[in-house]
Amino acid sequence: MITRPNRTKPLLIIIIVLILANIGGLFFFFKNKAYKTDGKPPADRKEVMAKYLKEELKFNDAQMKSFDSISEKHKLATEPLFEGLREEKEKRLRFLADNKFSDSSLLQAVNRSAERQKTLDLTMLKHIRNVRALCNETQQQSFDTGFYKMMKRNRPDKKLNKETNK
Repeated sequence: MITRPNRTKPLLIIIIVLILANIGGLFFFFKNKAYKTDGKPPADRKEVMAKYLKEELKFNDAQMKSFDSISEKHKLATEPLFEGLREEKEKRLRFLADNKFSDSSLLQAVNRSAERQKTLDLTMLKHIRNVRALCNETQQQSFDTGFYKMMKRNRPDKKLNKETNK
């Protein structure tokens, strides 16, 4: 009679190791889930900007009030633009499918998308210019040299934060 080696013990060990690895993976996934250590979600861009203006550029109360005002106007101006981009994406895909993804339809879709993106970018850059206009001369120099660093460093987007930490 031929005896078979007992394979259950190594299989159980492998299963236990895999279960522990999965539990560890889930723990780290949920622990680092886009939340700060105090349990609050990351700040939005307006909050990040306001903190930068107040702490770094030393904006006074009048400047902060003006910032709040232009930020609200900017938000109202950009919301329809973002909504339009979302709606346009669906229309663009239908248009491409209807035209069998021909070269000319691809070009039309890209051009239309580029025009919408151009409008959004122009609106965003004008907002930055308006915020800069609130600065005094000394603040403008600091704004010009530090603004882009602040936006890159404080963005809630995980991908960008990983790139800056390298």
